[in-house]
Amino acid sequence: MTRKQQIDEALVLLDPPQRERGEWQRQIEHTLDSIDLRCRTAAGFKAPGTKLGKAALQRYVKALRELQKAYDALRSLRPWFSLLAADTQESVIDRELDKAKKLLARESGPPKRDAVLGKVAATAAYQLLRLRGSKPSLTRSGKWEQLAKVLANGAPVFEHMRTFKRALAARSE
Repeated sequence: MTRKQQIDEALVLLDPPQRERGEWQRQIEHTLDSIDLRCRTAAGFKAPGTKLGKAALQRYVKALRELQKAYDALRSLRPWFSLLAADTQESVIDRELDKAKKLLARESGPPKRDAVLGKVAATAAYQLLRLRGSKPSLTRSGKWEQLAKVLANGAPVFEHMRTFKRALAARSE
């Protein structure tokens, strides 16, 4: 489903008055941008633990070590080539190597389905419905699930809605 289709379907589900449609369209666009940003951020945190992430990190460590060797080989010529003080440059490389080593030392988690999109979409749909003045109910094929599925581009959302609802109930106690 394209972004325009997502916006159109969300507008149908929210059913704002005609005079408020432009405002609600912007709100939905903002919500979709927010969902995208949150998903990309979550993926960034997971990346070092993935097979591709670890391989990229190992290449980065190798390149840093090569840079360190090349930099050390220029000891007598450094004043001509370096804008930074030698100790500053070396400490930057060392800090990067330390960060990379810590990330490589982390164990990879078991492979699992990415659920970030469903979680974020369920929360965003709940907030949009509340903003619209509706009380989202936890029912299969209800407005909340339909809107969340639209925002999640068809990804499963019901279990995330249930978890979100439990968290809300626990917070209110």
